Amino acid sequence: MTTYKTSILTILALSSVSLFPMSQAAGFDEPSLTLRTDFGYSGTTIYANGNMQAKLVVTYENIPSDYTVDNIEIKQAYTYSNLPNTWEVSSFDNGFDSNINAQTRSMPNHNTGSPTNSLFYLSTKNSGADITVCVELTASSPQGDKETLSTCDGGTNNGLVGITVVPELNYGVADLNRSGSRAWYDNYAIANERFTLINGRQIRDVGGCSDDKQNNGQRYLISSTNGPAHPDSGNHKFSAVYLFKPNNGVVNSHFRYSTGYVWKDTTSLSFNTTNAITLAVLHGQDNLKTYVNPLINWAIHCPNITFQDNYGNEGNLSLSRTNGGPNDRWGNVYYDFH
Repeated sequence: MTTYKTSILTILALSSVSLFPMSQAAGFDEPSLTLRTDFGYSGTTIYANGNMQAKLVVTYENIPSDYTVDNIEIKQAYTYSNLPNTWEVSSFDNGFDSNINAQTRSMPNHNTGSPTNSLFYLSTKNSGADITVCVELTASSPQGDKETLSTCDGGTNNGLVGITVVPELNYGVADLNRSGSRAWYDNYAIANERFTLINGRQIRDVGGCSDDKQNNGQRYLISSTNGPAHPDSGNHKFSAVYLFKPNNGVVNSHFRYSTGYVWKDTTSLSFNTTNAITLAVLHGQDNLKTYVNPLINWAIHCPNITFQDNYGNEGNLSLSRTNGGPNDRWGNVYYDFH
């Protein structure tokens, strides 16, 4: 059998030179190879954040059953060369959305069989690293000869995908909508603070703080303070901030507090964690010596809350202690978001 190392396959309508001549002679359908995005498109746009992936579907069929597919590789169109080392190719989907502009998703068959699909996930941190990619398949005949199918000549249908790379986004407090409420319940106050992205995108992977304090599986303590003794009454004011894990829907939660003798649970309130940074901020009433800091005399503080959007762009929300105003004598038991 003649082996063609660099011959090019015309997708679904092969050129007169077949890379699998024995299958053609036996009357089988011609082998075929295609490359598309997971949305079924010939182009996609991703952010240069190293997280967002261009998800590509390679489909091949009519490979003779006695042939072995040895390798499938994404390459640069027209040059047949490997991708630059600024690109990372993975076989794993990291879960971020794959196309900035796509509104509807086609549903390719990801199961093996005839045709057979293989998935590739491409990402980069280089803005402007636009590239057109193709696919090359290498198979071995029963005699051990290596034969190649390729879409890299650019003359085939459904064989090339153009990837446009745009600068990543970096979010701060100016990119967030803030909403919430605050109410007193006997001798403690609870504020429900919720931040969502102004651009309407999802918020994922909220964190950046240790989650080993007062973690009930839904939220955990990220800051707690004990104010200095008031110069007139000698009483202290206590505060605490809890960060909720994102995208668990609306969850009900209560918190621990004490008036100095017995620890109790606060009123249970609802917190919406969907696509949001969600926090509960507690203050105790000083004249009743209400401890809302479950660590009692131990104060902790996490100054930066991190998050990502559904495309893998990263953001930061800073949390700092402050006082309640120029006449406040309690010290840093209140909080600013910036």
